[in-house]
Amino acid sequence: MQAWQTRTWSTPMVIGSSVVMAVTGVLLFFHLGEGFVKTPHEWVGLIFVAGMLLHILNHLKGFTRYFSQGMANTIMAACLVITFGIMGASLMGSEGGEGGHPAKRMVSKVENAPLTLVAALNNQPVEVLMSRFEASGISNASESSTLKELAEANGQHTFELMSIALEQ
Repeated sequence: MQAWQTRTWSTPMVIGSSVVMAVTGVLLFFHLGEGFVKTPHEWVGLIFVAGMLLHILNHLKGFTRYFSQGMANTIMAACLVITFGIMGASLMGSEGGEGGHPAKRMVSKVENAPLTLVAALNNQPVEVLMSRFEASGISNASESSTLKELAEANGQHTFELMSIALEQ
């Protein structure tokens, strides 16, 4: 009898971490709660990898059989091509660069605009915007500050600051 029966806990480990990865992955995709979702997603991802490796070791014979099946190889290759295609597009800047989606480019411009322009977008004086930030616990806001700078300095996501900025 083995000292460590990994079969009894590697599969539940993979299932549990898969659920967490799916939920946090969807939240990250839609930019919801990124500030508190990103770190657990990354750490549970490592737990998932460890569980997956143990699971593969427990089922090595069956796992290696997949590599002799044409359809399985096609699906795995397609997943790799899609993944590396997305990674390549992100590296080349098409996600938010000049050739990217217009909405992402607009968000980038707003994130990097001085607060005077952000306030003007909402038809309000910059002083109102700065006092709203101060009331929300955002410190060091000045007329020349950008949402991106303020978010980084205050440990917030720029979307949270945009939400505050666009209040009526």
